[in-house]
Amino acid sequence: MTISIFRDKFVTELRLAKIPGNMSTEMQFERDFVIPLAYETAGTERDVQLFSHPWGVKKSCEPDCESALKGIGHREPGCNKCWANSKAWASVDAFGTHNNFDLVGKGKDGAMVAVEIKLVKVKEGRMPNGEIQRFFGQCALASSKFDFVIGICGYQGTLNPKYDQDTDQLTQWAKGHKIDLIFRSTTAEKFGNYEIEWITIPSFREHHYGKEFHYYDSHGVILSYRDASADIPVGFINGYEWLHEKRGPCKIYILDLESSDWHELLLKAKQILAEVKEASYEVIGRQLLRDRIKDNIYALANA
Repeated sequence: MTISIFRDKFVTELRLAKIPGNMSTEMQFERDFVIPLAYETAGTERDVQLFSHPWGVKKSCEPDCESALKGIGHREPGCNKCWANSKAWASVDAFGTHNNFDLVGKGKDGAMVAVEIKLVKVKEGRMPNGEIQRFFGQCALASSKFDFVIGICGYQGTLNPKYDQDTDQLTQWAKGHKIDLIFRSTTAEKFGNYEIEWITIPSFREHHYGKEFHYYDSHGVILSYRDASADIPVGFINGYEWLHEKRGPCKIYILDLESSDWHELLLKAKQILAEVKEASYEVIGRQLLRDRIKDNIYALANA
């Protein structure tokens, strides 16, 4: 397996694999989710050699690191000596700074991958600027030396979509610089093989820089409430990865209970949102993409 193939497989797994519960610290997120997944992806092949943090546990390769790296004996994940020795080639020293990365790997052809790992808490719909900027900075530093860079950030809490409008541009910029950015909610609801992240929004019609922005103009499934007096969008199941993969994360936007978009339906808003959640389960679980789904909730696939 080449580093390029490992990168492709690992990125896919990071996006879809189930995140264990009780991820309260960054150490847990790295040690109990990201690192084991990396070694599982690399498998028993010796073409990809990974180097990870020992977390204070004294582990050693057998019979020794040099022999194990050559394919003789056993390589120990989190070996203290391997981790320390990797700094010679896996650090970036620039502008008076010394920068290490959370997980690094090297292939037989000399190609290298760096993985930067972060876990943050969302407050009032926003991630902490300082920690996220450091996360992006580490990824950018790594891209100056490594052939591939993977940035995986877990977050606790619910994001406000208004801080998300330039995400696609940043993601594309990162790809152009050999960086894969992955953000996963660690507080998602479990439903079958899916992890549902519920995101409340104040309106399905907001103004950004003088123009209307419609969440439901993106690919996904629009959920609308219809009766004799009203027809309004109240939910949006984002993208189609959940449909194609039959598992993994799924973002669902729903109208805030206090939104002004409810108008005369405000007194029924709580009941309608309960219908939206039930309808969302039907869409995902039974792959229903159009027509009446449940009660007064109708779906329309948008692709």
